[in-house]
Amino acid sequence: MKKIQLNAKCPSLEARISSALKSENEKVLADLAGDRNCKVRRCVAENLHTSKETLEKLSVDRDLFVRELVARNVNASQETLDYLSEDESEFVRVIVAENLMTPDKALIRLSKDEKAYIREAVANNPFTPLRTLYELEKEDSYLISFSARLTRDCLVDMRIKAFKRLMKKIPLDFDKLNEFMSKEIVEFFEEYKDFILKD
Repeated sequence: MKKIQLNAKCPSLEARISSALKSENEKVLADLAGDRNCKVRRCVAENLHTSKETLEKLSVDRDLFVRELVARNVNASQETLDYLSEDESEFVRVIVAENLMTPDKALIRLSKDEKAYIREAVANNPFTPLRTLYELEKEDSYLISFSARLTRDCLVDMRIKAFKRLMKKIPLDFDKLNEFMSKEIVEFFEEYKDFILKD
């Protein structure tokens, strides 16, 4: 059986898709992000070794699924998530609303989205700022109001579980949390660090 070489210049679509899925080389992934075939770019957007810079470039891709996968990728920067929170596609915006790494300003913006299910996703995100949860509790929609109230009532437990999920996906440098999380979340971490780090 012929071994497929992992690189961006291979003429075989199968080989480029394989490279995009399996490569841990940021340079190869950056090259593949410019591929003409959207299937290759989707795989790059999904790869957890893709750099923040490459994900930022892919956040403006014409293919909806590429942008959705960027919004799901734990390496997407706060700037990229903020940008995608204003995406024309409601499907991209709801993924941003669900992402635990989405910055406060994007969550606040999405809490006013015209689509109710996007506002509900913000209400269910345990890292949504407390003041925004209070605002969502005033919604006419029972589902959004109830979700915001439930999140607020269970906030400590939900945030601890969310931190534990994040730690399974990516290595968190706890000394640098303030670089990519809001002051409210950093203060929460400091207060509940023992519970978060406990197995």
